[in-house]
Amino acid sequence: MNYLIDTHCILWCISDPEKLSKNVLKILENSSNRIIVSSISLWEIALKIRLKKLEISGFKEENIPELLTKMNIEIMDFSGNEAILFSKFELLDHKDPFDLFLIYLSIKRNYTLISKDSVISKMKIKGFKTIW
Repeated sequence: MNYLIDTHCILWCISDPEKLSKNVLKILENSSNRIIVSSISLWEIALKIRLKKLEISGFKEENIPELLTKMNIEIMDFSGNEAILFSKFELLDHKDPFDLFLIYLSIKRNYTLISKDSVISKMKIKGFKTIW
């Protein structure tokens, strides 16, 4: 199975794995699963650090890609075509553009989104799957 990890889960995977659910830990530990992080999430982390809305400790933000690679988590770029076609995606009540783009990528690429976000988990969209 292919799983896309929401931004908060990236940070938890690196520094606070006890915040992850038992279900998510089981998915992450299963070597037959493909675990993916979108580069949009890395940009979100960088932006929040720059705006002083996020502080991280125990590691440097520039080490995040290397730490993810060591955990067998793949960093996925998105294409210019995917980025521009986001304009066709029916916007939902959710106001976070990063979350909306992750939902869009999950649907477009047939990934299951791993997220604890209660707003995301309540979304009923054709082709969208989320777990926690």
